[in-house]
Amino acid sequence: MCLINPDLSAFALLESTWLYLGQEIGLFLHQEKVNRKYLLFMEGIRSSNLSEFLVDYTAKRYEALRITKVLSKVIPEEGEWEWIRQFYASIIKPEYREEFLRRTEREYMETFLCREQTSFSIDLEREVNGSNTWFRLEFSVVSLDENGHLDRFVVLVKDITQMKREEKEHQQMITALSGFYKVSFMIDVVNGTTQVIKHSDAIRQYYPDGIIPHEVFLDIFSGKMVEKEYVEPVRQFMELDTMEQRMKDKNVLSFEYQGKQIEWGRIVLAPAKWDQSGRLEKVVFAVQDITEQKSREEWMQFKMEHDELTGALNRTAFNRVTKLLEGSATPFALVLLDIDKFKSINDTYGHDVGDQVLTRLVSALDEEMRAVDKVFRLGGDEFAVVMNRMTSAQAGFVKTAIENVNDTIMQGMNGLPTFSVSAGVAFSTWGYDEALYRNADKALYRTKETTRRGCTVFEEMAAADE
Repeated sequence: MCLINPDLSAFALLESTWLYLGQEIGLFLHQEKVNRKYLLFMEGIRSSNLSEFLVDYTAKRYEALRITKVLSKVIPEEGEWEWIRQFYASIIKPEYREEFLRRTEREYMETFLCREQTSFSIDLEREVNGSNTWFRLEFSVVSLDENGHLDRFVVLVKDITQMKREEKEHQQMITALSGFYKVSFMIDVVNGTTQVIKHSDAIRQYYPDGIIPHEVFLDIFSGKMVEKEYVEPVRQFMELDTMEQRMKDKNVLSFEYQGKQIEWGRIVLAPAKWDQSGRLEKVVFAVQDITEQKSREEWMQFKMEHDELTGALNRTAFNRVTKLLEGSATPFALVLLDIDKFKSINDTYGHDVGDQVLTRLVSALDEEMRAVDKVFRLGGDEFAVVMNRMTSAQAGFVKTAIENVNDTIMQGMNGLPTFSVSAGVAFSTWGYDEALYRNADKALYRTKETTRRGCTVFEEMAAADE
């Protein structure tokens, strides 16, 4: 009798463990005493098995090494191997029967257990009291005869019903994701591989249908699908080493990015499988086209932060921008201004003309201010301008800008009355705070109570008042 390569056999590995424990066991598995002790040892560490059979294929007989209480009433402790084959064939669903019998024929088992591998398994389904259950038969070779033919093997029967139910739920989730998302993949976190579930026509050319290393997948996705400024954030979001920890307390992870194939996309990561110890094994990666959603969001954001009459940014936007400027080390100027004698314009020409005057002012400010500056309508005829990267040394630039605005609006247009604005400006090198606003407001008041139609610089006014 010829033993198989110990490196290829789980039984040989267990045998070496037994020897390590100091048991007086012979070197050949064909010795019955050794087999019995060896398999009893195996029984102790395989408590999850429903049944275990040692099969002497030469004699075509089996011995039940472990068997459930229910099956012990049906299956004898030993007998003909063919009886076991027919018994399991009789209790499984008809659609599995032919395949089961084919794979347990001598020719098939000789091919797989003697030439190609040392073990294989068959998953079978049966119906019990109206509900489906699954079990797995695992076949592992113990020994070959002197001619290299199958001599003895072990059959382990395991209940895999829960695993199959989880796989079904997993498949249902994949199907649902495939219908909802533009692109989906299955990521094997343990092995570091990725496989396509669903392509879009736009990216079909880039991905093979088989399994590819996750890094290759990530290189393709980030290189072909993602705009440059989002490449690194996407790669960090897709990092396998941290994925399990990030998913511990969340059902899904998501990240939005600007893309090349789609304008805006959302990556969704959903855990697909955890092992029995709670370690993450597989994750579904899906991409949703959110371009329309982003457009709606941007439009809603625009409406929320812009004055409907003039198109200028509104007080909501002013509060957001100044909040961002709190503590900023970048110098800027805050200009506050309002229309001189605006109430008189409304009273004389009516509110429709008054509205046109407000719009005309915003147009003049937009024309005169730089692209980095922001114009706000705070309410009524009160306006503000945040002029970025401006210091008090550039106060002359600000005063000239306001002068140019006044020159523009003093020219009648489309029957509108001429009008002017008064302004006050304060500069900051420490960021925005209420003191800055008060300083600009004081400067504005000084303009209104003196010359009107002009601009007062707070820092110059403060120095003159000392």
